[in-house]
Amino acid sequence: MNSISLKYLATQLNVSVSTVSKALRDYKDVGEDTKTIVKALAKELDFIPNDIAVSLKTKSSKTIGVIFPSIVHWFFSGLFEEIKNEALKNGYLTILLTSNDNVQTENSHLNYLVKRSIDGIILSMSDNRRDFNEINKIRDSGVPVLELDKISKLTKNCSKVSVNDKESIFDATNRLIDSGKNKIAFISGILNRQNAVDKFIGYKMAIDQSSVKFDQSLTIPVHGENLNEAYYSFVKLLKKHPDIDGVICHSDIVAIGCLQATLSLNKKIPDDIAIIGYSDWFVSSVIRPSLSTISQPVEELGKTAVKLLIDEIIHKRKNIKYNHQTIVIPTKFIKRSSS
Repeated sequence: MNSISLKYLATQLNVSVSTVSKALRDYKDVGEDTKTIVKALAKELDFIPNDIAVSLKTKSSKTIGVIFPSIVHWFFSGLFEEIKNEALKNGYLTILLTSNDNVQTENSHLNYLVKRSIDGIILSMSDNRRDFNEINKIRDSGVPVLELDKISKLTKNCSKVSVNDKESIFDATNRLIDSGKNKIAFISGILNRQNAVDKFIGYKMAIDQSSVKFDQSLTIPVHGENLNEAYYSFVKLLKKHPDIDGVICHSDIVAIGCLQATLSLNKKIPDDIAIIGYSDWFVSSVIRPSLSTISQPVEELGKTAVKLLIDEIIHKRKNIKYNHQTIVIPTKFIKRSSS
């Protein structure tokens, strides 16, 4: 058993225990010469740091918790890779937990991470969340929680990172209108997340500003990334409104369900019905017809989230007031065969 302690190393080098802890974890406020000396002695003595002990000394676990609804969708798996890599560059490890869009599970994960003395949390909320007390309570306890992608205007004291959902869908809807489509459906997510609401607003704004008449019956919600639900919902909608000539979807998986529904009713794409998705899933470019979509900047989203969270963690550690930020990152329209 390794009996060498942080205190022993500190005594040998005539520095504080905190300095040894920080040097071993590459803190930027410790000089390179000090880091070299500490690491050399630790290696010579075969010292293995006890993470719990180090956390108690530094009041930091150098770990970021990430809670996503799922990682089945490429967007979230790709986003986590960017978060993990950016965190590692800054000396932080990451713990990934998934809520399966279940609020109770999400709350349980939040409390688990707090008990693990996590430094901060990146959260993409469950579509089913309507009560934000648990999130606000954790923030009020001093643990930074940054909202990413699936955010809410009803939460307080936090930074938020998302894309320009409203403008993206506004632009996509106008593209269909400009191409001559005049009965355009919208397949939304559940309208209790800010990004889902913003997408709906973008769609309605484009319709209201055109000669096309808004029809509430052409807008239907599909929960999460459910291809089968999208397929059957759109078949039902097309049978009720056979003159639909365009559809905007809140995700590519939902759009592919609509694409299959359209083809199953022997309608041509895009002549009879033009289809636009959201997120630029890799499958969208290889299916036939290929899917027009809105590309989200996964790399920039992940890096921005980590940088903001670490900045807040550092401010908290130094007891400096932090000004929370809301960052909105532009998307890009990708035109393919479906429109």
